[in-house]
Amino acid sequence: YFDARTVTLVPSANWPMKRWPVSHWQEVIRLLPDCRFIILAGPADTFCETIREAAPGRVVNLAGQTSLLESCYLVKNSRLVISADTGFLHAADLFGTRAIALMGPTAFGFPTGEHVKVMETALPCRPCTKDGRGRCRQSVWQRCMTDILPRQVAAAVRSLIGDGD
Repeated sequence: YFDARTVTLVPSANWPMKRWPVSHWQEVIRLLPDCRFIILAGPADTFCETIREAAPGRVVNLAGQTSLLESCYLVKNSRLVISADTGFLHAADLFGTRAIALMGPTAFGFPTGEHVKVMETALPCRPCTKDGRGRCRQSVWQRCMTDILPRQVAAAVRSLIGDGD
């Protein structure tokens, strides 16, 4: 399934405040009609099927279907990974896999590799938590994540994978 236009999505995170909204994932898929996508997540992440429904013919939902080792293999061999602050983001960083990091409420643990593009929103309340637990105090819940717009992520994907070279 991997080719030059395949992007691996990691839409889950241990704490809900660290997750990018499902509607944003769906919009990125719609904004990138020339790409195919693989979703990696755990068996409890049933919302991943809703993401897949944005373009069923171009998205494979592997949520709950791969072991940790198999998921790491997929991350290592991906052309590009889009992920919030998760273990698979850090695996991509360590493997040297190009990635887009969607960083929200957390205080530390940002990827450090030059091959990772960090996307974040400058808010005075950030960081509000060390690991994603806690309560958001913004009038728009999880604004640090919702303000990372799908069109910005889609533009970053285009710049990172180019024309498939």
